[in-house]
Order: sequence, then C-alpha cells, then structure tokens
Amino acid sequence: MIESPHARTSDLLKNLMSENKSETISLEEISSSLSDKSFAVGILLFAIPNSIPLGIPGISSVCAVPITLFGLQMMLARHHLWLPQRFANIVFSTKMLNFAIEKSLPTFIWIEKFLKPRAATFANGFFEQLCGFMIVVHAAVIFLPIPFGNFLPAICMCVLALALLENDGYLVILSLIISVAVLFGMSFAIFEIFTQMIALLF
Repeated sequence: MIESPHARTSDLLKNLMSENKSETISLEEISSSLSDKSFAVGILLFAIPNSIPLGIPGISSVCAVPITLFGLQMMLARHHLWLPQRFANIVFSTKMLNFAIEKSLPTFIWIEKFLKPRAATFANGFFEQLCGFMIVVHAAVIFLPIPFGNFLPAICMCVLALALLENDGYLVILSLIISVAVLFGMSFAIFEIFTQMIALLF
C-alpha cells in the first residue's frame, strides 16, 4: 500500500505500477492501494490517458466518471474515498494504465524539480475543495463529445492533482487561474461553433 506522505508523485505512480501484476484492476483496488493519497492520485491516473494520444475510442467518457467521483468528494472535504459498489467494480486494463503512466512519468519527474511544499494554506482546506469543484467542471467537459476537447482540461486536472500531491500552494493558485482561462476559452470556442452551425442550418 502506498502510504508515505513524503513520496514524490512519480514515486507513487511507479509503486502503483509495480504492485499491480494482474491483467485488470478495479476502481476499488486502485483507490485502496492509494491510501490517503486516493483523491489526488486517482484524479491524476484518470486524467493522464486524456492528456496523451492513446487512440482508444470512448476513453474520455470512461475516465470522466471516476474523476467526477473523486472531485465531488474533494468538494465535500471527505478524508476517505467512498465508492458506490456499481462504480467500485468498474475494471480497467492494467496494461493500458501502466502504458499511460510510463508515457507521462518523464514529464512529471521533470516538473517535480521545480515543486516543493510551500504556501500550504493554498493547498489545503477551502482551496482543496475549490480544486475539487474545478476538477468536476473539467470532467464534465471531457465527457462531452468535443473533438480534441479533452486535452487541455486533462492537462489542467493533472497539474491541479500534482500541485495538491506536492503540497505546493503556489502551483495550486497558478493552476486554478489557468483552469479558469482554459474553461472560458473553450466555452467561447464551443459557443462560436454552435452559432455557426445554427447559421448554416437556418
């Protein structure tokens, strides 16, 4: 079980890969193996496949469900993850999960060089709940069938989760600002596409 509160994010992901030897892993097994890191690491795990080109149809919708569950419970300031049995039994391919982690690890290791625990007030309490809200909004966006619309929200979720894991309050604030900017930009783009479609139809 991953329990060290001082482990870097890359170490947590490496441990998760090494512990899972079966062909599949359930959402409940993933959450239980993450211990007190379950919310942030869980979000990171399911945001990663949307931030890299895996080329698997429907991956966005599948990953949006657990991300939403994690985000909602962060908003409610829960200390332990609760999963409805229906979702706890959802099974994922260990091979796919490990592939996504391996692809993203070099990036996380590089980013970690610039991160450290600081301004902890902005990485806990109300700000952690605010991150949960923002993650739920991003999850709703990647659930929508928008061409290439999952990449930027997924990147934002990865950075938010990484900031919380590293207890870096400065990165939390920066990632929240970037998240708002991305959501506003995507909302404007979606509105423009919608209005052009209406104009063509009528």
